[in-house]
Amino acid sequence: MISQESVSSTHNRGKKPGSRPAAAKQKAPRLEFGNDPISQEEAVKLLNSADNLEDRALLLLGFNTGLKISEILSIEPINFEFSSGIVRIWDKKLRLYRTVFIPDETINELRLLIDSRKDSSGPRLFPSTAKSIEGKFQRYTLRILGLSRSWESVRQTYMTISAKKDIPIWIVVNNTGELPATVVKYYMGRPHLNARRMVNEMPLYPESPTLAAFKSDELKRSLEKPFIEIIDQIDFERAKIRRALNDFKD
Repeated sequence: MISQESVSSTHNRGKKPGSRPAAAKQKAPRLEFGNDPISQEEAVKLLNSADNLEDRALLLLGFNTGLKISEILSIEPINFEFSSGIVRIWDKKLRLYRTVFIPDETINELRLLIDSRKDSSGPRLFPSTAKSIEGKFQRYTLRILGLSRSWESVRQTYMTISAKKDIPIWIVVNNTGELPATVVKYYMGRPHLNARRMVNEMPLYPESPTLAAFKSDELKRSLEKPFIEIIDQIDFERAKIRRALNDFKD
């Protein structure tokens, strides 16, 4: 059996007296990237911080559609219908083209980007990789917001703000490619602070007849009719009794 001393002496052979064992190599601290949505104000700060046209167009497209990075990377200028404000995205899961609706402001930025591209840029609008876009967005958020966020945070932000703005769910489903059940959770999780005001401001059957449609005098008569009939009956009975009393006196 090999003793502990022999192992130690063998291990230390050739080393200078008094030398210390090499310290274990420490790994660099890992930075955790959050997926949580950010506020509208924070999104505006990020958009205003973009220092070139490509980055600004990328952020506008992400925050206004909730597209996945892989879908953004697949976009070519030919996919756009600028007059309709849409872009066709190939959905790998559904195996069909999805129609994604884009605000005019974002459309204008994308057209500027396309017009500024060189012929040698290739067919893709954003000739980059998923890793580089992720890294770019993480650096933007860390520099501007003081915390690092992944691209998934952009998608979460789009769905959260769409629910807050009451954007029709089917538009959000089309834009993000998420299941309707997933998108509905964002809408159900939003508190309605004044539900009564909302249902009154958005009547389901605005053309249906209501009491307010009656003229004021007709409304008054319709409400007073039962009481008027009772009063008329009482007056008739009183007159009848009065005539009977007069006949009796005579």
